[in-house]
Amino acid sequence: MNMHMKMLKNDFAKNGWKNTILYAFMFLSVLIASLLMVPTLTGHISRYFGRQPVTAAGYLLSVLSVVLTYIIIQTNAGRILSKMRHRTIIDLLVTGRGFGKESRVHGGLAGSSVLPLNILIGMHEAGHGYGIIFALMLIATVLVMIPIRSLQTMKDKDFVTYMGSPVCSLLIETDQGEGLEERNARLDKELESEIKNGHIKKADKLRRVRLQALDSEDKAVGVHIDSGSAAGQGIVYLSGTSPLTDKDIALSSLMADELGKQVGDTVRVNTGTDEYDMQLSGIYQDVTSGGRMAKAVRDFAGTEAEKYTYQVYTAQETDGEALAGRLRDKLGAGYSIESMDSFLEQTLGGVTERIGKTVYMILVIGIVITGLTVSLFMELRLTRNAPALAEKIMMGIDSDSIRLQELYPMLIPGLLGSLTGTLVTELLGERIVSGLFSLLGLGISSISFASMSVLSLVIPTGLVLVLAAATMVSCMKIRKIDVVEFFNK
Repeated sequence: MNMHMKMLKNDFAKNGWKNTILYAFMFLSVLIASLLMVPTLTGHISRYFGRQPVTAAGYLLSVLSVVLTYIIIQTNAGRILSKMRHRTIIDLLVTGRGFGKESRVHGGLAGSSVLPLNILIGMHEAGHGYGIIFALMLIATVLVMIPIRSLQTMKDKDFVTYMGSPVCSLLIETDQGEGLEERNARLDKELESEIKNGHIKKADKLRRVRLQALDSEDKAVGVHIDSGSAAGQGIVYLSGTSPLTDKDIALSSLMADELGKQVGDTVRVNTGTDEYDMQLSGIYQDVTSGGRMAKAVRDFAGTEAEKYTYQVYTAQETDGEALAGRLRDKLGAGYSIESMDSFLEQTLGGVTERIGKTVYMILVIGIVITGLTVSLFMELRLTRNAPALAEKIMMGIDSDSIRLQELYPMLIPGLLGSLTGTLVTELLGERIVSGLFSLLGLGISSISFASMSVLSLVIPTGLVLVLAAATMVSCMKIRKIDVVEFFNK
């Protein structure tokens, strides 16, 4: 083996410049491909959430992600290979040294009659030299589960609260443009009729206007304000509460940061003809209109409206989709009438579809890395344990039992690693995603994952099954061990 390592070094010395050119070409190819793919993957997202400038922090995060992935792969592979690098054939195959098992452990199996012998052997072996499998499954589970849990949250109806709207039955908007007030009057009349008929419990109206707010340096900044008696209710606030009086205003987190305001500060709003000094009652999260949003009870009479939005809450026995279809037939064109699920699908459908494809790629990469790492680990382990395996065969132990004795030590740390990764995702995943969204300036700085679904349990289980499959495939070579030839050598 030492001779083989020297040959590898000599080969690298001779062909080092070729390898350098190859690595440089691969790096540039991946870099160019990534830059070409960015507009395709993020174009739809930019249209709905606004185009955000790429900051130095964004570049730094990307570089750190690549470096971290590289370090994980190199560390895992290097840890395995380093155990062979400084050992001789005598060490590996005769004395049994080289893989962290320098001494024999006595006892542990004697007198145990509750569990099958193969499981007992697996439990005994799992505590010696299988830490890398635990770490592999923990990292793979976290890297796969965090994107999946983020995607589940974006598809959940409660995600609408991050878009400045409460969870309601129907969301109805009048189209902007000429005839806005006439369309609003017609819609208002129709909703009043449905309320009298008992199909709707209530319909909260919001009137959106575009005004100017003065920042801490008295510079005018454009802001979209949803005004109405129910403005700001039913959404999650980072600090403070919804506006309660005509003198209160709530700002989105991005708007508050741009104006340099905190809860309790005075916000001066200019309509073009009047100025209002309003108190900042709360700060919430909103990703719509580039995050330049606000909520206020004051109606700012005399200011031209951009559009009207109605948050409709249907009666318990009313079918929301049926009501939406009926209203579309009566009102005709000029309105957007959608249930909450349909609204999210139309607004975020393209975004979640692209994120879903990315999550799928991450899942595939996680499966491939898990399978390859387990295969490498098992290949080296079986090579090291060839004498012990041959002895077991000579003792008459069937190959199926031997394979199980190799499988269980992999499954135990694998299951523990996958379970730990799931717990880490649930405990720390929200903070990680919140920090990422905040760094990207998307208007969300604190996110809560949706309730766990069956998929949240299927993915970790699937990774463990990949580990088991890779282990069993590697153990197929046990059948090919020629005991006679081995001992003759």
